[in-house]
Amino acid sequence: MFDYYNKFVIPYCKNNVTLEPITRWQKIFEQEQGEEIIELHLILALRWSEKTASELQVTGGITLEYYPMSNCALLRHFLLPPKLTQKTNENDTKNSLDKTMLSRAISIANKSAQDSGCLSGVSALFLETSSDPKYGFHEWFNQLGFMQVDIDFTSPPIIPEQNSRTNLLLGVFLSPNIPHMPDDDQDYYLPNRLLADFIDDMWRTSYKINNIIFSEENEDFKLLLDRIDVREKVPLLALTNQSEIWKLVDLRDDYDEELLIEFYNNLILANFPLEVEREPLENWIKGVQTKNSMSSTFSELHIVLALSWSLNGNKLSKPVCGGGIVFDYYPVTNAGLLAYLVVDKVCRGQGMAGKLVARAVECLESIAKRRGQLAGCNVIFLETNSTSKVTPQQDVMDPRVRQIVYYKMGFRMLDFKYVMAPLGAGMEKCDFLLLTVYITSRIPTFPAAPLSKMWRQPKHYLPSQLLLNFIWQEWKSAFQKANIPGNPDNDPDFLLMVEQLQLRDKIPLLGLPWGGGKPWQLVDLYDDYDEDLLVDFHQKFIVPYARAIEEELEPIENWKQALKADDYRDLHVILALNFEETDHVESLINLSNSSDEIKKNLPTEVIMNIVGGLVYEYYEKTNCAMISYMLVDQNQPQKKLLELDLLQQALVFLEQNAIAKGNIAGANAIFSEVDLTPVLKNDKFSETLAFEEIARGEIINPTQIDEEEVNKLEFGKVDLNYFSPPVSESCPKARNSLLIILLTDRVLSQFDDENLSKENPNIICYLPTSLIRSFISTLWETECKLINYNYKQNPNYLDMIKELETKEEVNIIKIQ
Repeated sequence: MFDYYNKFVIPYCKNNVTLEPITRWQKIFEQEQGEEIIELHLILALRWSEKTASELQVTGGITLEYYPMSNCALLRHFLLPPKLTQKTNENDTKNSLDKTMLSRAISIANKSAQDSGCLSGVSALFLETSSDPKYGFHEWFNQLGFMQVDIDFTSPPIIPEQNSRTNLLLGVFLSPNIPHMPDDDQDYYLPNRLLADFIDDMWRTSYKINNIIFSEENEDFKLLLDRIDVREKVPLLALTNQSEIWKLVDLRDDYDEELLIEFYNNLILANFPLEVEREPLENWIKGVQTKNSMSSTFSELHIVLALSWSLNGNKLSKPVCGGGIVFDYYPVTNAGLLAYLVVDKVCRGQGMAGKLVARAVECLESIAKRRGQLAGCNVIFLETNSTSKVTPQQDVMDPRVRQIVYYKMGFRMLDFKYVMAPLGAGMEKCDFLLLTVYITSRIPTFPAAPLSKMWRQPKHYLPSQLLLNFIWQEWKSAFQKANIPGNPDNDPDFLLMVEQLQLRDKIPLLGLPWGGGKPWQLVDLYDDYDEDLLVDFHQKFIVPYARAIEEELEPIENWKQALKADDYRDLHVILALNFEETDHVESLINLSNSSDEIKKNLPTEVIMNIVGGLVYEYYEKTNCAMISYMLVDQNQPQKKLLELDLLQQALVFLEQNAIAKGNIAGANAIFSEVDLTPVLKNDKFSETLAFEEIARGEIINPTQIDEEEVNKLEFGKVDLNYFSPPVSESCPKARNSLLIILLTDRVLSQFDDENLSKENPNIICYLPTSLIRSFISTLWETECKLINYNYKQNPNYLDMIKELETKEEVNIIKIQ
């Protein structure tokens, strides 16, 4: 032990880190059994001396500490002679001493964990190493499989008279337990809870060993935990040799006008070539010097720069700026906006953008708490260019690449048509930006899990009232800062955003691809009932379709009753709404739920069109649903995407239905009907195989998706001679139809007979007969109740029940 300490630990610590006294090791080794607060292991590499075969020499060592409270381990030292840590290629490390020693350390850490009751082994193996790259450890540790934890790490004191240590990096070994970032197998992270538990354990243990009373109010300790807490997933970065060390400086705290002007001229002008999205420099000079930080009228501006200095003789050189982030805190809504994030080309790929975002998030959390918001900042927004409105040639970086970067950082796009307020007097508004949200533990989630892996439903949402409040303060603040005459209330784009937000209580946050945002908004009239919209959809879509297939329609009064009253039916009408500009005043749709003020100020050139809709009903008794209609405007350029969006949203709502009714595992199945009656040929209608395509003059062309598209949506046919229940009291006649079912993971799991699939390759899976019978009985009972019809005497219904009685299971087969 003494030989290892003298030959390796002391030389390493001499000019690098504070020397750990050997008495600390002795004190830990002397812990009595049952009172251990930490396990210390010294793993030494020994070899026989070349001079005498009886003398052992230490050729390297590892100082391993196991922390049982957090089930984590720390390599405090990993020391070998320099010639063994400088590899020329990857093959040099195979079966070498360093890998052998690391493997032994991992085995010991796992054994300690298992002895402590953690049968799966140690949760994480951490590493402390110098942040100074001149020692050459970074590349070596990188080759061994370590990655840097993306936090500004502060280590606790290891001797009583020492301060906290800030000249270290925290690394972690990339074991199979380390999770991947969602949708990215190349990037890794640590859950913030695991990291916080280890840091807490490490600090408390260090103080206890030194017989010092630990205080949770320790500023370094609190700051470190705050840095961890702002991100649920703490990214892992490559340990690389960097020739420059960057320091993040907030110009609001350390104002330097020369630096600000240089940052604006060299990085902002070069990286934001579109003038309409650049805020004037004078706004920043004024805003960053405004010290009335508790004002609730204006936003609080911060500009954080990444700066690096080098020694020129005995003097520091002029700082070099490698990047920066500009952000505002809006006190009324307790929200932040990351307005500009830029990294110099020569500094990209080093994780600087992530560090700047992390610092901005940390700062916004601190501001919120300083202003009395003890839970932290409500929401943090970020603006980025739309790929549909900004080409790679117009930008310094392909907008698609930038969006991927932001997505990996934890941002998700709001399903909302956003327009940025003018940034200065005489400047135009900016309509080519997307508004994104940084995902924190405070961002609410939808209660339902996805029904199938094919549906990438939004996980998170933002309450529309919160977004509305932010938009209002952002625009109001922009008008005041730029001395723009007038009021946002009179701006047509502002009012259009208000109208969008009044239609939905929850605004979904979307995963990639973001594109330019979808040109429609989805609204469920079950939650946001609007009779004008219901009537408009019924007249423009449902009635023409029913006429085309000669179908009797359920009276719209039944729908009205189900949607606006506490009815026994659970009916949903999901509409896709498109907002556009026109010169025709009479085309404006007057929303019944809109306030008088909004109606009065709504610009006459803005109209709202229904471009599609889906109708489904949930049946609590069987925990199933029936999709009655899915109709879209055939003139929509993204018709297929709209169909998928409608169906996906129906699945989200359906899961919520099931959970609300106590079925916490979700809905059993989702059925739909395909009419088999051919459409009559004439000037307006043409025959199709299954879901009929309809052309209604030159105004609108609603269409049901055709049979080929049904297959793409992963539907299967229920092997049953099926009849739809009657809907007309005057003519109670059932219709022979095709009953199809959405192939969710739950449905597909009902099949394990390989022999049956070989005998009949058209069979996809099967369902219990009891489920199909219960669903059909409930469907007929519900629909026939509306027309006072005794369905139990209907011959078609009786034939279906009789057919089901002959089957143990009902096959789900491919749609031919």
